[in-house]
Parts: sequence; structure tokens; C-alpha cells
Amino acid sequence: MTARQITLRDGRALGLSDLGDPIARRLVLLCHPSPGASEFDPDPLVTTQWGVRVIAPERPGYGASDPWRRDADASFWRHADDVASYLRGVERQAMMLEGVEYGAVGVVGWGAGGLVALALAAQHPELVDQAVVIDTPAPEHFPDEVAADAPFTPSMLGISEREPGWLAASDRVERMLKLAARQGDAGVRGDQLAFADRDWLKRLDRVRAETLLVYGEDHPEVSADIDGRWYRSRLLNARTVRAEGAGLAIATHWRKILAHVAPQHGDVPRSIRGSNRRKARSATITA
Repeated sequence: MTARQITLRDGRALGLSDLGDPIARRLVLLCHPSPGASEFDPDPLVTTQWGVRVIAPERPGYGASDPWRRDADASFWRHADDVASYLRGVERQAMMLEGVEYGAVGVVGWGAGGLVALALAAQHPELVDQAVVIDTPAPEHFPDEVAADAPFTPSMLGISEREPGWLAASDRVERMLKLAARQGDAGVRGDQLAFADRDWLKRLDRVRAETLLVYGEDHPEVSADIDGRWYRSRLLNARTVRAEGAGLAIATHWRKILAHVAPQHGDVPRSIRGSNRRKARSATITA
């Protein structure tokens, strides 16, 4: 299940999950595909050992996030603004409690989540310094209609159950898809509306983050040659990477992805870790 909810300025709930080290000083945002939800960890063994805190928000209608209130509101750009507000709140809280500044974050977007990642980096370039976009379609490959009927299947994400990474990731993918259907088709219908809003794509030249555009060589719907080239031609600092397999590049290449968005991993000063442990013990006694 989604780990927690926060309340946005307009009163809607935003569901989030936290992965990795909860007090690591490097934050990475993980944006899920369509359909998808926040619980998915691409490779738990790598995530837990990397020394990074991964925050995974859910788009409206998925998991514990309320749907868009009006069809006209649905936009990857607006969702990125919601996420930016949350990140600034995390920064303020860290400063108040620990005197720690997180600074800019890394962001990873899988499929439609790549559009959230790019929207965040374009609208709030001061918040994002490294980005990875995985199997994200260019506008010409935006779906005209998103299959909305649950249960959702791995094939909807371009995943082949014959590819090498499937056996290791299958349970996590299936769990993510089950959570994505918690509100029926609300999430995918919201994504369908968001795909129709393309004006923000004209602002991709605002992205300052060093960006990797990763595409599975055998993905049935997108490719580095077409989709990756489209984004690379509009981003100031981007390069494409071809990954073996179909739709599971995020899992099979998770170590390399984290190496890009969190290169100086493991930076958790002993004083901060010890302080948090003392506070946790104190809180337990007080409660």
C-alpha cells in the first residue's frame, strides 16, 4: 500500500512512498508509468545500499492520490507543480529540524512518469540537477486512448515476460499494477487527459538538468532513434542510452540510473544519523 498521504493546497490528497534510506541527504524523485503507483522499487537490494532517499509520488487517481477535480485541470505540468510544492516543504522541514539543506534533487521518470520528470525540471529548474527519463514517448507516440480497464497488465507497460529482468521484478511490477487499480480507471483516465495538454513541451529548453534518455532496445512502442531523438533535440544537456530488453530497463539498469542521479551516494554524516536515532528513541518513549 501507499506509505502516506499529504494534503495539497487545493485540498486534494497526494499519495507518496519512501524508499531507500529515510535520512540520506540525497533525494531522488521516482515518477511511475501509466498505469502505475508509488510502491514500485526497481531493485530493492541496490536502493537500500545506495545511501539515497527515494520519494515516489502518485499522480491523481492512482493509489492514494485523489483524482483531478475537473477534467480541465489534468496536466503533467500541474502535477509537477504539486510535487515541487511538496519538495520545498521537505526542504523547509529538514532545515527546521536538522539544519540540513537538501538542495537540488535527482529525478527519474518511467514512461509517462518521464513527462512529470521533464515538466518538473522545466518549470522548476532550480530543484532538479540530474534527470533520467526511461521509455518515455515523444508526442507522436502519445496514446490516443489509454486502456482503462483493470486489472492492468505488464504488457501495458511494454514489458515482455520473456525478457531477462522479468523473473526478478515480476512480483514488484504486479504489486504496483494492483495498487494502480485501487481507484479503478481514475488514474489512467487522468493520464489520458494529461496527454492532451502539450503546450508545456515547448518549454523543454528551460531544463538545465543533465538528462539521460534511456530506451529498451526491444520496447514495442518507443525507441531511442525516434522518441529519444525528439527529446534530445529539445534539451540542452541530454544524451540517449540504449538498454537491453523491452520495458524493464528501469529495473535492469537501476544501479546505473542511480549512479547518474545520485553519484555521491552514501553521504549521511554520523552526527545526523546519530541525532535521528536519538530522536526516534525519545519519540518512542514519549509516545
